[in-house]
Amino acid sequence: MWRQAARFAARLGDRGPGPGPASPIFPIILGSEASALDAAETLLQAGFFVPAIRPPTVPRGQARLRLTVSAAHTPAQIDTLADAMDAFLPVAHPLPTPTPP
Repeated sequence: MWRQAARFAARLGDRGPGPGPASPIFPIILGSEASALDAAETLLQAGFFVPAIRPPTVPRGQARLRLTVSAAHTPAQIDTLADAMDAFLPVAHPLPTPTPP
C-alpha cells in the first residue's frame, strides 16, 4: 500500500497535498463545492469513484476530493487516475496549516 501511495504522491508532485504520503488518504482541496463536484463527476466518467467532500463536513471554501490508495491498486491504475486528474488538478492547493489554539 505504501508503495502505491508513494507512487501517487510522486505523480501529484507539488500539485498534491504535500510532500510524501503521510497516509494512503489524499485530500485534494479544490475550493468551491462546484469544483469538487465537477472533478468527482469527471473522475467517475473516467471510471474512478472519488467522493467530493463539501461543507458542512469541511469548512466553506475548502471542498475537496478524498482519494484512498490501497495495495489492490495497480501502478497502471494509479497512473491512469493521475492522468485523469490533470484536467482540474492545477487549481488544487495544499491543506491549510492549522493554527495552534
